Amino acid sequence: LIIGKFLHEGLIPDRNLADTLPSLEETERESFLSFAKMMLAWLPEERKTARELMEHPFLQRPKKHRNDFIHDR
Repeated sequence: LIIGKFLHEGLIPDRNLADTLPSLEETERESFLSFAKMMLAWLPEERKTARELMEHPFLQRPKKHRNDFIHDR
């Protein structure tokens, strides 16, 4: 395993995804974070495929709740 260091650490925001979701209830928040973690895994062999992600409980929620994340522009 190669361990490196970012050349420009100052460009990396000092926050995480969990901190940007204050409007979600705890169970929805945890479900979304689980989904995002699987989708954004750094190592390709650990990253879930689109087919696998479609089975995630976050996407299996009732349609009413899924629309909470769609905003009209």
